[in-house]
Amino acid sequence: MRRIIYLTLMVTLLVAGLAFSEQDSAETTAEEIWGIILLSLCVAVPGIFLFYKGDTKKWMLLIFCTFTFAFGIILIFENRLTEIGVGDFFSAKVTQANKDLDEIKNLRDSAIIQSGEIDSLVSEIEKASKRIRTLESKTIRTNARITSVEERVELSNDNLKQKLARVDSLYLKSQKALSQLTLLNDFTSTVVDAQNNSRKAFDKICAWCDDKSYPFVKQAVNVWHKIKNDYGESIFIPLFQFPWKDGIDPSKLSLSDLINLYSNKKFNPINKPALIEYIWNRNDFTKRSKMEFLLLVLKEDDSLLVLQYAGSYFKREAKLHISPILWKRQVKWWSENEHKFKQ
Repeated sequence: MRRIIYLTLMVTLLVAGLAFSEQDSAETTAEEIWGIILLSLCVAVPGIFLFYKGDTKKWMLLIFCTFTFAFGIILIFENRLTEIGVGDFFSAKVTQANKDLDEIKNLRDSAIIQSGEIDSLVSEIEKASKRIRTLESKTIRTNARITSVEERVELSNDNLKQKLARVDSLYLKSQKALSQLTLLNDFTSTVVDAQNNSRKAFDKICAWCDDKSYPFVKQAVNVWHKIKNDYGESIFIPLFQFPWKDGIDPSKLSLSDLINLYSNKKFNPINKPALIEYIWNRNDFTKRSKMEFLLLVLKEDDSLLVLQYAGSYFKREAKLHISPILWKRQVKWWSENEHKFKQ
């Protein structure tokens, strides 16, 4: 047993020597000093017990030396252990842990930054949401106003349409009234002209009498009857003398000469009845030629008085019981009976 103890002491001293030979005094740490102290105790305590007390309990010395030696070695070679593979392993793990910690810190900082950005974004979203709600509210109010305006416009349009319809109705009525007024004015002026010896006005009234759509057809019929009655009597003036110019022998004038004189535009209409009288009384003219002359007067002369005078001779010869101015009936009679008159 003493040999084992001495061998342990020798190994302890050798390890302590190696430790001091590899360490500089300036680099000696507190852990290494404590390790040397423990190794010294590991040598000193057994020596004291062996030399001064003699034999002692072996297992107690063995346990004491073992633990003291182990702790001393650990304290002395702590740095060395970290420099060998085990130290590299733990160092790599520590480095990785530090990197992971740094990444965690970076992630935390990034999360904090992103959290701030998210908070800012949420704030912006809330503001935008408020603006949207405000715009929706304004849009609703605007739509309500637009609806109100549309209703007013529609009401105005309805009123406008009604007014336009009234205007159109009034316009049509005014046009109708104006048309009737124009027709009435034309009718009145035509009646006045017919009463003032206008054969064209009388023919116009006759046409109105045959037109059932004419608005004043009844009035036209009444006027026609009145004018027909006013010129209904036959007129004969046997003693009426035509004012022949001096030096003219009318007996030497042919029927063609007399007709040309009658048709001359410069011929005074007042003298037409006398010339008709003279031509009818000429015995050297045939009855047929004189009837044809009367038909010419009935068809073309513009005077109702002349028409009445020529019609009086014609209807007497034709034995017609009609008004002398109803020239169309006389023309029709001639077309049916002219064959009875010789050339």
